[in-house]
Amino acid sequence: MENQTGKTSYRKRFILGSLIAVLGLGLYAWSAVDSRRKSIFLNEQEHVIDSLQRVHSFYTRLEAADKVFLVDEDYGKARDAYRELLADAEESKILLLNDRIAQAERIMKRPVDNGSHKIYESIIAGNVKSIDSLKREINALMNSTGESDSLLRKIQALSAEIAKKNSELSRKQLVQVISFKNESGRLIHYLGEVVNGKANGGGVGIWTTGSLYRGDWKDNKRHGKGTFEWADGMKYVGEFNEDKRNGTGNYYWPSGERYEGEWKNDVREGYGKLFDQDGNIKFEGKWKEDKPSR
Repeated sequence: MENQTGKTSYRKRFILGSLIAVLGLGLYAWSAVDSRRKSIFLNEQEHVIDSLQRVHSFYTRLEAADKVFLVDEDYGKARDAYRELLADAEESKILLLNDRIAQAERIMKRPVDNGSHKIYESIIAGNVKSIDSLKREINALMNSTGESDSLLRKIQALSAEIAKKNSELSRKQLVQVISFKNESGRLIHYLGEVVNGKANGGGVGIWTTGSLYRGDWKDNKRHGKGTFEWADGMKYVGEFNEDKRNGTGNYYWPSGERYEGEWKNDVREGYGKLFDQDGNIKFEGKWKEDKPSR
């Protein structure tokens, strides 16, 4: 009987010991797996942060080169800076840099009018604004001391933001400089989006008369919404169709007077208001062939 009891006790101790051993091995295995997962996660974070640092460095250097181009107007130095960036640039940035290099070389070869420089400056300024926004978010990430989950969410959000900025920059890479004549025979220098060799999309046009248009274009014509400024100070802000003022728009005189209302074929037609320089309504009602219809 005592022998049987001893065997039973031994069996219980053996089973208990085995369970403890299995549990210990399980905990060790779980700990090892968890440690590997943490290591992989941290390595992925380091890789992402390294990528973000490279993006940060590229945009910082690009911004510095743009300032040399726009502020210092040292086109040779700016071109060399763009070439240095091009040497190790990602494929998605090559067209953007080549466009800047080409523009710098064009200016170095021939005089450029102030208008052309200003409109190119406005295009780059849009890039700089996007870059500044991205840099602020990257800096916020670099300074983060939160938990891993919080950092991961920030990395994911920033990755999406980088994709968005890259998309915006890719759109700006459609920007080209072309010249053409309108139906009136006026020569126009254009800087903006070009499709099939013509002004299509957003862009800026400068007339040889000194007039300037910023807005939507279609097949070398003002088409959509935009702002046209005459050399004498007159200004129109509104809708265009087939290169003419059509739809609704506001017309401003240097004296302070303005018209707000409808247009057709470049003249006031339909309902509109005429204001004096103090903002008082001089006439409100129907217009026909650019004159009040009383």
